[in-house]
Amino acid sequence: MERRRYVTSDMYEFYNSSLDSVERGTVYDLSPQKFAKAISMANTLMLEKMITDNLVVQLPFRIGNISIVKSKQNDNIQEDGTLSKTGRAIDWKSTKQLWAEDPEAKDEKTLLYFTNPHTGGFICKWKWHRKAPYAKNSRFYKFYPLRKWKRLLAKVLMNPLNDYDFFEEC
Repeated sequence: MERRRYVTSDMYEFYNSSLDSVERGTVYDLSPQKFAKAISMANTLMLEKMITDNLVVQLPFRIGNISIVKSKQNDNIQEDGTLSKTGRAIDWKSTKQLWAEDPEAKDEKTLLYFTNPHTGGFICKWKWHRKAPYAKNSRFYKFYPLRKWKRLLAKVLMNPLNDYDFFEEC
């Protein structure tokens, strides 16, 4: 079975083929470039609303919704008194800086982890809440937010002037 990803050009082909004879030659008959720009602008506006107003986007055909959720980092203490490393991301920049300054730490492979003090110890991420029983083969669908969307969320969270609060994941 071949994997197929649908992109903007596929959406344009569908849009263009669904225009009837009355709509051809009017403002609805868009060029591929205008169509791509309109899709990009709509996605950007939706993204900004998701970040600033904590908007939850309902997907069509009952396949779920997309939102930004936050979850508390794992702060379990192990039996030996160290902090549990599961669920934490490694801060490679700080780790490599430590290894350059302290060769003993490099030999022991000491790793430094992100603590996220700017979000109160929460991790924020894009989440697709599936409603699998209603959509046929929805377990095969994937949601990958664009890198620029993830970077914009990180930029907003790092700004101390922003006070956005997202839904907490249960």
